[in-house]
Amino acid sequence: MRLLLVLLLLAGPAGAVPIVPSFQSGTLKSTTTTKTKLLETINSYEYNTGYEWAVGGTNVAPSGSLTFSGNTNSQTINGVTSGQSQLNLGNKPSFSVVNEGAPFDYFERYYGPGLSNHTHIIRETDSETITDSLSIFTQ
Repeated sequence: MRLLLVLLLLAGPAGAVPIVPSFQSGTLKSTTTTKTKLLETINSYEYNTGYEWAVGGTNVAPSGSLTFSGNTNSQTINGVTSGQSQLNLGNKPSFSVVNEGAPFDYFERYYGPGLSNHTHIIRETDSETITDSLSIFTQ
């Protein structure tokens, strides 16, 4: 170890030699390609939280009122009462044709609570980016 220290102290100064390039001009071309593939899955769910009854038509009339009774379920949570009425389809009014022999149409629909619509979308997106770079230099 002492020998190494003595040799380092006796060494002379270091010298540098300048480097001179031997070219006159040049070009540098670079191409970068980036490819991206994006795959998305989208699920959308829609729910009915109650009951819905709709009826209508042309040249038809109800035999009575368009309201009918049902069973009401209610609950109270933290002093707030909420409820829903389940429609009793046995109590719904009947419909008849107003002008017999004339054209008519009639529709009736009933929706209960639950899933009403599910939309499922699968989307794939491909993209490609190409970058070209050119450098020209001279001395």
